[in-house]
Amino acid sequence: MKGRTAGFTLIEILVVIVIMAMSASLVLAWVRGIRRSEFKQRVRALAEGLRLSVYRSLVSGEPVSITVHPDCSKVEFSWKDVKWNVKLPKGTRCYAERDDELAEVEERMVFTISGVPSFPKLIVKLGSWNYTIDPKKLTLWEEYETSS
Repeated sequence: MKGRTAGFTLIEILVVIVIMAMSASLVLAWVRGIRRSEFKQRVRALAEGLRLSVYRSLVSGEPVSITVHPDCSKVEFSWKDVKWNVKLPKGTRCYAERDDELAEVEERMVFTISGVPSFPKLIVKLGSWNYTIDPKKLTLWEEYETSS
């Protein structure tokens, strides 16, 4: 063993690279799952806010104002002197459906609910995750995934 120099064999290096790649893929899958879970939770909060707004308006007979910001980073609710909001993750896109046409929310949209829901169906997207909130059915959320 006089001629042998210190170092690693090709097999040892390949084993280390494979272990590191497997670890990285597990971490990325875990982070993606957390991000999706957070997005789903915020969309549920948005749907609950819309649902609560409809109920408050029906019970009190007073209007509830809903404001969707253009970058879809925040949706604000206000009723009498009570205000609350739902913040959505960066990169979220909001679409409003009226008369079977889908349009991205590009400017501040304000809806006022007085009794029967009068705001459009909202579609909230982040990457390939899509959630539809239908005010007429008062469904909390319907999920469908598209491949990008």
